[in-house]
Amino acid sequence: MDEEHKQLFRMLNHMAAEVGKGEQNEDSLNESLDSLMAYSEQHFMDEEKIMMQHKIDNRHFLLQRMEHQSFIYDVTRMRSEVLLDDSITDRFEKLVKFVASWLIYHTLRTDQLMARQVEAIVHGQSPEQAYETALHSALDPAVGNKVLDAVLHLWTEAVERNQLLEQKLKRQILQGGTAEN
Repeated sequence: MDEEHKQLFRMLNHMAAEVGKGEQNEDSLNESLDSLMAYSEQHFMDEEKIMMQHKIDNRHFLLQRMEHQSFIYDVTRMRSEVLLDDSITDRFEKLVKFVASWLIYHTLRTDQLMARQVEAIVHGQSPEQAYETALHSALDPAVGNKVLDAVLHLWTEAVERNQLLEQKLKRQILQGGTAEN
């Protein structure tokens, strides 16, 4: 799993480097996102297979699966919701920031909880005991700060996207359209 996480971060670094160069275009954005999404989907299946093999507590399995599905949904939506005033650079930056924050949160929090549970199960705890133990274990303060930063960024992004969608909806209604348009 660690190697797969490293590959995801390498892919993210490649996207960020393209943003830094200012050379991104619609094709490079789509190519990078296609690669990232394909790799992410494979990685998510691998994680879920490990959880099933170790009979991880269903509460964590469902959380993990929901986060995986949410990531795919969010990236797909951000990719398809092109706002007229967004440049390709703006879109690329927003996606890179979102993916970075999500990966940091997910790998440092949710995946670490999974790893602790697998280790506890291997050492004889029941899946339920392993879940409770992992859930109540303290995060390293440095890791906790990174997780908190990622969560705050994800929350800010969600608020901004909601505000933009509300503005779009209001414009449609003012132009005589309906909410379904």
